[in-house]
Amino acid sequence: MFTFHLNLALYTLVMLWLGGHAISAMNIPTSAPLAALTSNTTEGEMHLRDVKTITDIRAFIAQHPNLHLTRLMKKERQNTLQTVKYTLGGRVSGDRLVAQYGDTTFYPAKKDVTTQVTYPATGTGSVVTAVEIHCLQDDNAGNAYVVAGGLGQRFISIVLEATQTERFTYNIHVYGTN
Repeated sequence: MFTFHLNLALYTLVMLWLGGHAISAMNIPTSAPLAALTSNTTEGEMHLRDVKTITDIRAFIAQHPNLHLTRLMKKERQNTLQTVKYTLGGRVSGDRLVAQYGDTTFYPAKKDVTTQVTYPATGTGSVVTAVEIHCLQDDNAGNAYVVAGGLGQRFISIVLEATQTERFTYNIHVYGTN
């Protein structure tokens, strides 16, 4: 049994997958508890044994003086994604899903986002009874507006807004009857 740091193991696997050689076991004696290469391992392969979480990194480093640790970059998440739900009308007996629209866009920096969705895209649609919209964005700031058509009509056009977001995903369900 030996102790092996999970982050180091994951980093090693990623580097091997990428074809990099950022971590080398060559300077660690094969008798060391960290030796991850077995005698029947070919170059580029790695076999892990008994992965355990270490509790004291300083003691771990002291036990393995030839080991060089490389700190991984950490990006703290500024905020979490929020789901925002907008509804219009309500389901009625005999209605059905007549249209579904969705899209996901990622932006390199936070920005205000506006998009317009119209049902039907062409032609004549069913009589709209309800609309459900789910948006995934950086926070819950935003709005949804009907800008044309609406409930009881055969078309509807909706504008969605999200403020200061790097990711905007929406999924719209339009329900209607003939």
